[in-house]
Amino acid sequence: MKPSITTCTGDLGLSSTSVLKNQKKNSPIFEILGTIDELNSIIGICICYSSNIIVEQFKIIQNVLFDIGSFISTDSPPNQYVSDFESFLSKWGVEHEKHLDDLSNFILPGGCVSSAHIHHARTVCRRCERVLVSDFLTDEPNNDGKVYIKILNRLSDYLFIAARYENHINNKKDEIWIKIK
Repeated sequence: MKPSITTCTGDLGLSSTSVLKNQKKNSPIFEILGTIDELNSIIGICICYSSNIIVEQFKIIQNVLFDIGSFISTDSPPNQYVSDFESFLSKWGVEHEKHLDDLSNFILPGGCVSSAHIHHARTVCRRCERVLVSDFLTDEPNNDGKVYIKILNRLSDYLFIAARYENHINNKKDEIWIKIK
C-alpha cells in the first residue's frame, strides 16, 4: 500500500518542517513557505500560456523557488547556484527588454492572457518579498534571507519585463495608466 500524505497533525492547526516540530500553521515560517508555494503555482499557470523562451526560464525559476523553500524549511544556507540566481534573472530581463519600447508611464496589468497571469505572479512575488522582509530578514551580515530577498526583488523585475515581452510577441500594446481626474 502506498503511504499517504495525510498525517492528520494539521487537524490541530499544527505543522512541522524538518527542523521545527509542531508549529502553528500561522507561524512566519509557514507564511513564507506558503507564499513561495503560491508563487510557484501561479508560475505553473503562466507556463500554460507563455512563449517557449519564457516557459523554459519559468521552469528553472520554479526549481529555484523549490530550492529556496527547501533551504528555508531546513534552515540550510543556499547553494552557490541559488546564491547567484539573481544574475540569471537580470540577464534574462536585459535580453527581453531589448525587444521592448521604452517605458515612461505606468502600465495596467493585462494584455494577452500570458501577460495577465505573469503580472499576477509579479504581485505575489512582491508579497513574498514583504513576508520575507517582515518575518525573516534580520540585520545580521550573513543572513540567508538577504540572498532570498535579492532574488525575489530581481524576480519581480524579471516578471514585469516578461509580462511586457509576452504582450510584445503577441502584438498587444501595453495599456497605459490614465489618471482619472
